[in-house]
Amino acid sequence: MVDFPRASFREVGAPPRQLGVLVVVCLVFHGAALLAASQLAKALHLPPAQRVAATVCSSQKTVALGIPLLRALLAPGLAAAGTAGGGRSLALLSAPLLVYHPLQLLVGSCLVPTWRTMVQESSGKQ
Repeated sequence: MVDFPRASFREVGAPPRQLGVLVVVCLVFHGAALLAASQLAKALHLPPAQRVAATVCSSQKTVALGIPLLRALLAPGLAAAGTAGGGRSLALLSAPLLVYHPLQLLVGSCLVPTWRTMVQESSGKQ
């Protein structure tokens, strides 16, 4: 039986190589979301500070919303699969969300100096 909160990627039957692919896909997806949000904010002629806020807020997804949403959407299928199969399925389906969340924090923290400089230059401070 697989306990969802404690299930490792290996316990749910996914090879480690898939985790690497998942990380790359999540990075590409997050990068595309950041770029699209930034370009849209720029096209709307938002000031730099608002452009940064729009970029960050529009690309962020949260585990606090994602896990309950997965449980609600998949409840009938998980119940039919039984406890062991249901926990395994939920753990595997949650993997992208659980990888994406820390990646967005890491990417965002790497972009903070660039965003800070952009906002400071627009306001005349350096």
